[in-house]
Amino acid sequence: MSTASHPVKSYTQPWTPKQLKHLLRRTLFGVTEKDIDFFKGKSSQQCIQHLLRPLPLPLPPAFRTKNDPVAPAGTSFVLYPYDPEREEDWNIYIRAQWVELMLHSQQSIREKMVLFWHNHFVIQFNTVKDSRYAFQYINTIRKHATGNFKTLLREITTSPGMLVYLNGNQNSKTTPNENYGRELQELFTIGKGTNSHYTEADVKAAAKVLTGWKDDKVKINSYFDPTNHNTNGKTFSAFYNNHTIKGKSGMDGAKETDELIDMLCANPEVSKFLCRKLYRWFVHSHIDAQVEEKVIEPLAEIMRQANFEIKPVLTALFSSAFFYDEKLIGAMFKSPTDYFIGMIRELQIEICLHADIQQLGGLLLIFDGALQQMGQYLGDPPSVAGWPAFYEFPSYDRNWVNSELLSARSNWVKDTLYFKGLNQLPNPYLRFNFLNFAGSFAQPNQASTLITNVLNQLCTVPTDSLHIAYLQNLLAGDKANPQSWQQLWEAYKSQPTDKTTQQELNRRAQQFFTAILLLPEYQIM
Repeated sequence: MSTASHPVKSYTQPWTPKQLKHLLRRTLFGVTEKDIDFFKGKSSQQCIQHLLRPLPLPLPPAFRTKNDPVAPAGTSFVLYPYDPEREEDWNIYIRAQWVELMLHSQQSIREKMVLFWHNHFVIQFNTVKDSRYAFQYINTIRKHATGNFKTLLREITTSPGMLVYLNGNQNSKTTPNENYGRELQELFTIGKGTNSHYTEADVKAAAKVLTGWKDDKVKINSYFDPTNHNTNGKTFSAFYNNHTIKGKSGMDGAKETDELIDMLCANPEVSKFLCRKLYRWFVHSHIDAQVEEKVIEPLAEIMRQANFEIKPVLTALFSSAFFYDEKLIGAMFKSPTDYFIGMIRELQIEICLHADIQQLGGLLLIFDGALQQMGQYLGDPPSVAGWPAFYEFPSYDRNWVNSELLSARSNWVKDTLYFKGLNQLPNPYLRFNFLNFAGSFAQPNQASTLITNVLNQLCTVPTDSLHIAYLQNLLAGDKANPQSWQQLWEAYKSQPTDKTTQQELNRRAQQFFTAILLLPEYQIM
């Protein structure tokens, strides 16, 4: 009997801080002590349901400058006509809001799912070249992040951003464009697995179904033009049971899109393809025959029975024994966003996002540069397939850790913690109080205790003895006196205004925290 008719095996072992941290590392961007305290005392199901709860959608990002030549402060670019001269500024606002939502995730999985769907339904902001479309696209994903896949697919298929990016707005009855019809099946629904047997004729038929959709730059939406729609019947291959979508005229032609989506999702390969992507995103890149049989197929069955609602699938995944398998804790390399945004959250670095356009733009340009150099430029994945770390066999997430990208992580950690270029304005972009952060741990005056507590909070797996010895030397200072840190800390606490003591503690703490962020154990989750 196929195991697809059986539920995924549930996790039944004790729910400890270790399992909680694992769940939070995979569903949030970094895990803070505040996050741990919030979930402390809750059952696994209470934690999962809270992570999956719906949140209100953010309003369009508003101008924060007082002297903008185009729009007054407090209004948004989405209210104004398309202006190619302002596109760079306005895209900064989208990315600024995106970063802000990731940094202040409210113990919700939503922004992690936004990035997941952005990697799945790829558009590139720099190709679309309309920030109003880009904002509508990202908020559509945000709206349905843990909702219904078919609804999300329908809205993304006809969204103005996707119509521009994959040439759907050029697809008409006289000049068919097969770009979206191909990616719809190859990347968005069926996939390229061994059981994906759609044909070139299916691509052409899907393109004909989708003829007539256009974007409107004035109204910032999409619409259906029946005069550009192919009203003939469209017959698909045996892979789709030779299904025929009857041609419709007038505005009824738009209904063919819904029938196409229903036909695609009726194929069991769609649910399995999506569940494999979710597994690789949240659990591990390697899917063997056992995982396929005991996790993917049952999850796909849950998805089909729930009519493609995503929340029941995620609930089952995060409740599964496979998710908490000891071998899989710490078995994924952090993406640049997990690493960089997580670092800022975990170290409680204060970030100035409520500045004027000059400061805000400068900060986001820094973030853009950081994530781009680390290999994950938000809003502009390298291709319609997304980032290779999530699909490229056999390396997958190891794509994040080649020598060039690791060097970029190292450089940006040092730039961030040493404020190179980040505190040149009267109000610095970032503030990190090393001593306050160290002081938040028990017995910060004891070097060995501080090292143990910081590593337990920031790293997923134990650190080897050589790295611990190196960290001890950093705290001890140049004299390598084991008691030096304690003596310095106690002198600081007795005379906190002593600049010499404070500067020396800061110097050692900077080196200490920088070294931790560059440890191999901090690169994984």
